[in-house]
This record gives sequence, structure tokens and C-alpha cells, in this order.
Amino acid sequence: MSLNLATIASGSSGNANLIISENTVIISDCGISGKKFFSGLDSLGTKAPDALLLTHSHTDHTKGVPLICKKLNIPVFTTRETYSECSFIPGEYVNFITPGEEFSVSDVKILPFSVSHDTKKPVAYTFHTESDKASVITDTGIFTEEMFDYIKGSKSVIIESNHDEKMLMEGPYPYFLKKRIAGNKGHMSNSLCASVCRALAESGTKNFLLAHLSEHNNTEELARECTKTALDEAGIDYVLRVAKKDAPQTLE
Repeated sequence: MSLNLATIASGSSGNANLIISENTVIISDCGISGKKFFSGLDSLGTKAPDALLLTHSHTDHTKGVPLICKKLNIPVFTTRETYSECSFIPGEYVNFITPGEEFSVSDVKILPFSVSHDTKKPVAYTFHTESDKASVITDTGIFTEEMFDYIKGSKSVIIESNHDEKMLMEGPYPYFLKKRIAGNKGHMSNSLCASVCRALAESGTKNFLLAHLSEHNNTEELARECTKTALDEAGIDYVLRVAKKDAPQTLE
């Protein structure tokens, strides 16, 4: 049973990712309005989601969650630490998870794992069915061998390509913010994303959706070209897409 990945919106102004199997739809984060979220679902022709996962507490990933879970009456899965920072989400919908411990939503097995970001207990996720594996990893300032071990073998990935390092350093942001973005608890650069994608390609990944691009410190062209160069060097067939800020994007 295959897994398809899509984004409804992606970037510092709001994020919402979809993981879709034959029978199940899962949301990973919802930092956009209900209107934009449901319009995106309609555009993708996707059924109502069965569950919502949170990666961390920043509002560009969480601000739409209360409306979505109430309107759809679906469970929210998050770490206790993340929930402590976004308790505006109604507690009756919340199910606590632990990094490294697998859980299921219908026919999809989900494994959260720790990443490095400036919030309490941020996580990323891998998704498994009997015949497929996919991963979603954004909002991490470093990429470790342990993280790679979790996501290697994924057929498809949504992966952060947040900033071009030169644009960030030469751009208008104050120094403290540049330091935060480029730091160990910040965001993945284009070059780091490209190196991870090449290693993933060599482990069997075929489909790449670059996500969470900075509006001020990156462009679609720079992100795409950096990872494309790395994948071309790997000498494999692949599909490479770049997530849109305000419109749905699929890997198909």
C-alpha cells in the first residue's frame, strides 16, 4: 500500500503537510487558517483527515490546530512537552507520544523521533505501511546519523530546505536572528538538505519535496538547483518538487 505526500502550505507564515495512504489521511502540523486548509484539501481531492500530528509548538505549525480538530473531531498526537507550550489546543483531543515509540493511525504505523530545534521536545516522523515508507522532517538545525537511520529507506520525503547561507548572512535580518536560523537549533540550509537528499537517494529514496523555504533567505530556484545537483551526482532517477508557500504541492 503506497504512501503519497503533499503540502497545503509551507514556509515561515504557515505549514500543513499531508500523508496519504489508500484508506488514511494524516495531517502533520497545521499553522494556517481553516479556510486555507479546507480549500487545499478540496484542491487535492483528499478526504477528511483521520488524525493530526504536531512536530513542535511554533505558531506557524500550530495556530490552525484548535479549529481543525474541533471541526473534524480528530485526535491530535504530540509530545507532552510540546503540548505544554500550546495548551490552547483542547485537551480532550490530545494523545501523548514519545520519541522512538511507534503508534498507529488506521493502517499507517508512525514513528516519531527527536530533532534539534528551539522548542521543547520537537520531533519529526516516519510513516510505514506493509509495502511503503515515507518521512517528514523539517525544523532542525542539524542532521545526525541517528536521524538518518530513522528516515533511510523512505521512498518519499518532505524535507526542509530553509535558507541559502549567503542570502541569510547578507540579508536584512538582525544578527541574533541570523545566528538562530543558522544554529544547531535552527533550520536546515539548502546545502545541508542537498547532502542529506543525496545520502537518501543512495539508500533508495526516489521522491523529494523540499519544504519550509524562507521567504526572505531563499528562492525556489536556489533550493531546487542545490538539491538537483546533489541528486544528479548520485546518478539515480528521482522526482524533485518544491513546496509552495500558499498553494498545494504534491509529489505526483
